[in-house]
Order: sequence, then C-alpha cells, then structure tokens
Amino acid sequence: MLFVSQVELNYRVFMKYLIIVAAISLSCLSFAELKTVSGAKEDYQSFKKDVDKSLDKIDKDLDHLKEKAKDKGNTAKEKTIEEAKVARAKIKAEVETLKSKSKENWDKSKKEISDSVDALAKKIHSALE
Repeated sequence: MLFVSQVELNYRVFMKYLIIVAAISLSCLSFAELKTVSGAKEDYQSFKKDVDKSLDKIDKDLDHLKEKAKDKGNTAKEKTIEEAKVARAKIKAEVETLKSKSKENWDKSKKEISDSVDALAKKIHSALE
C-alpha cells in the first residue's frame, strides 16, 4: 500500500483547484475578447453606415453643384467639384483602413474622418450658395 502524506495530498488538491481556476479565468478572458471584437465590428459597421449615408448626400449635392456649374460655366465651382471628388475618395479609403486600426488609432481616425466629411459637406454647401 502506498503511503501519501497529508502535505502531498493537500498539494495535489491545491494544484487541481489552481488548474480549475486558471481554466475558468482563461475562458472568461476569451469570452471578453470575443465581446470586445464583436463590439468593435459593430461600431465599425455603424460608423461606416453613417459615413456612407453622409457621402450619399454629398454625392447628391455634388450632382446639383455640377448642374449649377454647367448652367453658369463657373470654373470655381468646377474646381470645387474636382477637389470634392478627391476628398470623397480619400474619405472612403480611410474608412476602409479603419478595420485594421488599434483602439487608440480608431478613436483618432474616426474623429478625423468625421471632421473631413463635415468639412467636405460645408465646402459643397457654400459652393451651392
């Protein structure tokens, strides 16, 4: 018959509990990471949808501006249209790169894109007046 000391028995029980606690902790961390990733994807999708809506409105305003420029032959408006097209393409590309940004860069980039969209919309609206 094998003799197991009380200390060795306590050590084995302790190690089993330690392994169980570690396993539970790791599974909780994995679940939290999944929720964070899922939340980030939802935030990205929501932001992308908002930017796309804004860009659609900008496209309509650009079409209207094109008509105004064509009617009056205004080269300043035509220049604004070309600049707006470039800015719009840049915004669209920046939104696509957001997927790969870290949390710190995500917040900064999101603000920069929002500011770019607002500036573009203001530029087009002032050209329409």
